[in-house]
Amino acid sequence: MEENTEETIETRRKRLLHRATYRGFKEADIVIGGFAKAYIHEMSDVDLDEFEELISFSDKQIYDWIMGKQEPPSNMLGPIFLRMQKFDAAQAVRDLTAL
Repeated sequence: MEENTEETIETRRKRLLHRATYRGFKEADIVIGGFAKAYIHEMSDVDLDEFEELISFSDKQIYDWIMGKQEPPSNMLGPIFLRMQKFDAAQAVRDLTAL
């Protein structure tokens, strides 16, 4: 009997949510993790591919791109990054502190 090692989309979402939430740089945890908590449940496989590639970069790079301190590489300017850039991190912080 062959073992199925293919990751389901829900397992992948959980794995990426964990990676996005526990980055080690508090501001990145809030922005990247908050975005993931808000939207990962509705991401398609294509969206997850883009998100996974994006979070493979360092916290500092991603944070600087989102905050407009540096220009991201053109291949990172996809729908997920643009959506993350518009994400209201302040609201995410308010939601976290309301728990």
